[in-house]
Amino acid sequence: MNIKHTTASVVAMAASAEGEPIERFTAQIKDACRMSGIGRTVLYDLMTRGDVKSVKIGRRRLVLVDSLKQYVKGSSSGGLKGKTIG
Repeated sequence: MNIKHTTASVVAMAASAEGEPIERFTAQIKDACRMSGIGRTVLYDLMTRGDVKSVKIGRRRLVLVDSLKQYVKGSSSGGLKGKTIG
């Protein structure tokens, strides 16, 4: 997996069979933290509360990237202003 750095965010990318980059729709916990700037403990709290969706496949917990983006977008637009997490 390659990590593409942009000024706005970090996006997890993978290569298709043709070598073209494709955006992943799930991310490992460490990658979700890196993409969003949210710490590991806070991310687990958000998942427990249902604010960020995740799935468990085998022993791995994967964060749904769209859910994470939606949460961060909602918090940056003032919808969660003053709300304490944790």
